[in-house]
Amino acid sequence: MKKCLFLVIFLFFCSSAYAKPPFNLDEQLNYRTSWNFIPVGEASLEVKGIESIEGKPFYHFVASTKCTLFFLLYRIESKIESFVQPDSFLPAKYIAYIKRGKRDRRDTVLYDQENHLATWNHFRLGKSLEEHHEKEIMKIPLEVQDPLSAFYYLRNKLRTEKVKPGDVISVPVNADRKNWEIKVKVLSRETRRFQGKSRKVLIVEPEAWFQAAFFTPGRMIIWLTDDEKKIPLYMQGSIPFGIITLSLQTKLD
Repeated sequence: MKKCLFLVIFLFFCSSAYAKPPFNLDEQLNYRTSWNFIPVGEASLEVKGIESIEGKPFYHFVASTKCTLFFLLYRIESKIESFVQPDSFLPAKYIAYIKRGKRDRRDTVLYDQENHLATWNHFRLGKSLEEHHEKEIMKIPLEVQDPLSAFYYLRNKLRTEKVKPGDVISVPVNADRKNWEIKVKVLSRETRRFQGKSRKVLIVEPEAWFQAAFFTPGRMIIWLTDDEKKIPLYMQGSIPFGIITLSLQTKLD
């Protein structure tokens, strides 16, 4: 009991020690997913609060998707997790489970930000039901993000920068044995109706990185609330045979 109480107090003070993030520590955003404007599933972005790993505090982010393309009899399920240091906002661990049709894939990446190394473990279960395992250690750029932490990093970055249409923000990312750079272009600031209210929105265009969920490289547009939180209201990206959209269902104030 004393150990549990100590951990609660420890996490409380850790969470108070860092600048207030642009999200609540219990934030859960639920989305309706459509393919060519036909409902096909659901997705969520969730902040699980601050968790302790080996005595150190980390933000715990989770993204989940369930989508069925009936005309292809093809089902996509994914759950990706990221553990991020609150002080530096750099990821230490990334986990991805992706099920496409009858094939399962599990990736775990451990980031050594101090030595600029990533350890990638990959498991794949194919149609033969034989499990395939690969492991690789590779160099990573300074202050690299994973595919999910990059999403929250972007919200944090846009919150503190004075951005204007035409600005481009670059974010280094590592996953799937690759290093690349996401370039996020600020398109416009507008007022649009959403959930029955006129809202100020910031519209940005990143190179699509949410491959674990739906998107493949190509055009992607995101509407964010133009306030301190930068909540994603609407996302649209490309997949084979059309476009897929995520529309926020969680009620906003």
